[in-house]
Amino acid sequence: MSLAMIEDGKFLSICRDITTRKQQEKEREELQKRLYLASRLASVGGRAAGVAHEINNPLTILLGYLGRLRKFFADPVYDREKCLNIVGRLGSCVERIFKIINGLRIYSKLETDSELTEIDLHKEITRASELIKDGLKSQNVTFEFDYKAQRSLVKGDVGKIGQILINIFSNAYDAIEAKNSGPKNVGSQNIESQSNINPGVIRIETLNTLSEINRDQAQLQINISDNGTGIAPEHIDKIFDAFFTTRPIGKGTGLGLSIVFAVIDEMRGSIDVRSEWEKGSTFIIKLPCL
Repeated sequence: MSLAMIEDGKFLSICRDITTRKQQEKEREELQKRLYLASRLASVGGRAAGVAHEINNPLTILLGYLGRLRKFFADPVYDREKCLNIVGRLGSCVERIFKIINGLRIYSKLETDSELTEIDLHKEITRASELIKDGLKSQNVTFEFDYKAQRSLVKGDVGKIGQILINIFSNAYDAIEAKNSGPKNVGSQNIESQSNINPGVIRIETLNTLSEINRDQAQLQINISDNGTGIAPEHIDKIFDAFFTTRPIGKGTGLGLSIVFAVIDEMRGSIDVRSEWEKGSTFIIKLPCL
């Protein structure tokens, strides 16, 4: 409602019904929550098979060591040192399984309402990279870390932060795999050769910068680079659009990066991308730091 004086002692009152606008805002917020939830489920589900395989490895080792322990204990004069050594290895296997499951538990919570807490981005980057590595089908991809930032604390929702990182790491891994699995040109023939596979690298660099809008606001900048296929020039302006994907039907929802953009915007941050076709991409995230 607005009020204006038009003559001495007379006022003009203008009222606007904003019920429809409020309803639209509520519906838009609800849609964003649903899209975020769908993206999170798709991301975790997409890595489930790889993670299950990774859990199976220490379980197999654990069962083998238990068999050896049974044989040792069956011997009246068993070697105590060997038994203690095996118990230590059993503990390592259990810790690895716990670590994998705990990572999934943190990033697959179904709540959509934000729970803002103080978060150390360096720890979350490491945690998310370990979760992705546990699900990698290829050992040809490695992570490199260059933590230059002295201030790495931000305020946000740990589940959403993890989802941002997992989405970008997953895309980087897929881009590297796509580059290595494509045909290689040799003379006039297209062939696939293991000798032409280049080691994939996902590199994370952090540094502190100042906000371009508010020079008194310190930022945490995260640069996530890969040496995968890169993004085609005709696609780079669309990658943050909802439902945009270059993957085959059934292989991608097109929600990942649109949700990443929305969550970072919600945290009063920004995300940008630089990419060169067949050479790789770099995602640049800037968040206000504490």
